[in-house]
Amino acid sequence: RLGLVLYANGALEEAAQHFRRAFRAQPDLEGLEASSGQCLAAIGDDASAIAIYRSMLERRPDQAEVLCNLGHALRRTGHLEEAVVAL
Repeated sequence: RLGLVLYANGALEEAAQHFRRAFRAQPDLEGLEASSGQCLAAIGDDASAIAIYRSMLERRPDQAEVLCNLGHALRRTGHLEEAVVAL
């Protein structure tokens, strides 16, 4: 819940850190890791977001929303060919 409150109040870097800590404590809750990636992307740290999304997709390639987020982050970083494949 704290991560969501931080996110809603615009404290995106703090929210990302909270989501990462929470995910390490509860790795079965993949949404926490995805939320961390979304926060990082929102503050412009697409490289870190891409690393998170790729890690998630290695474990479970069937995550359409994560694949879409990866595609958008790749597009923003100029990796257009990879983005097209992801999207």
